[in-house]
Amino acid sequence: AQKFVFSKLKPSLALETSCGDLFDFNLAGYSLILCNHLIDDIVAQKFAEKHHLDYSAIFSDPVRQQRFWMAIEEDGQIALETTRNLADKLSQADSGCRVIINSYTANFDLLHGIGNRYLLNN
Repeated sequence: AQKFVFSKLKPSLALETSCGDLFDFNLAGYSLILCNHLIDDIVAQKFAEKHHLDYSAIFSDPVRQQRFWMAIEEDGQIALETTRNLADKLSQADSGCRVIINSYTANFDLLHGIGNRYLLNN
């Protein structure tokens, strides 16, 4: 998605994307780090792993999504640990690097009244 938007906007900068575990990636040497819905994606993955859930089966089911995010909110620990780990990881970026963490209420969440995910991101 980021590559598509980049191709349409054609900004005067180089875009490098990577697919992998953020926590294994070296952030040194970058002047800008863009994160789109990063926090909720990591929290969802960690929570699903902890409870042996297949998040791909939950992802497009509104009822299961509502229960899933309520359970994450009730647990609290995964979100807190994720936020701390993400802050630690981002602190490894070079001094002066700008970090943009984008979050918004997804259309799926608006359509199905799921507010927990947005609140967690904030």
